[in-house]
Amino acid sequence: MCNGSPHLDGSRLRRTASAGLALVLVLLVVSVASILSDSSSSYTLTATSNLVGNTNVTAPDGTLVPFGTVYLLSTGTYNSLSRKTRALVSIGGNTVYRYAAYAKSSIDMSSNANTDSYNSSNGAYNTSTNISSNGSVGTEGLLTLYSNTVIHGNTSAARYQLNGTAQITGTQGAAPNVSLPAIDFSGPQTSNNNGTGWTITGGTMAYNSSTKALTGRGTITFNQGGTYYFSSVNISANSNLVVSSSVTSPVKIYVLNDYTTSSNFAMNNQTQKP
Repeated sequence: MCNGSPHLDGSRLRRTASAGLALVLVLLVVSVASILSDSSSSYTLTATSNLVGNTNVTAPDGTLVPFGTVYLLSTGTYNSLSRKTRALVSIGGNTVYRYAAYAKSSIDMSSNANTDSYNSSNGAYNTSTNISSNGSVGTEGLLTLYSNTVIHGNTSAARYQLNGTAQITGTQGAAPNVSLPAIDFSGPQTSNNNGTGWTITGGTMAYNSSTKALTGRGTITFNQGGTYYFSSVNISANSNLVVSSSVTSPVKIYVLNDYTTSSNFAMNNQTQKP
């Protein structure tokens, strides 16, 4: 919630409500702050976010908020009068980026696999002090979970197969209606940073420069930003994929065919940036 006292002439009520809305929509913090001088007017702003999961939620005023959107309500007052301005904002539409994992055809999870989330602005991932349940998973096909698998979040799938002690802590919804972006592999296939921007240590992990396949057990650490292309990834148990804290530009990884990881695999982005 934001509170302020803007000094506005003309249609004060409408503009006071709009000022609160504009503060979030365009982040005009400096401009808004410069007019907060009239004690007879004020605004309150509430935001109801529904960017995770696949079910609708209800805002405090009773408005239904569809998943994939944020509902904003700004109430402006001047003396004893008030006016409300509402907006429903879609963040990139119904996008795959609200899922921890998303696949078009199917997803299989087994051998103690789990998803969760954390807030990087609060520091590093910590299972005691910095952990949350926004690790949602979605597929337009079959979602198969085997024993000891836990999804700390919601799921969206056309069909479900839960085995043994597999758990979903959130809701189980129908297949998502997501428009997958077209991916052009021709550029990454021929122009990439393969072999120069990473180090591979421990175990049997190896990169085949001819087939461009990554296989085996070990740790692959990306030490610089760039584009990386694999025809397929098949990583064995107890392996790691790490983005080094020294990286200052995006790491883009393209996988043409299957991407497979086994038990106790960990992916660690040390930059704490998306």
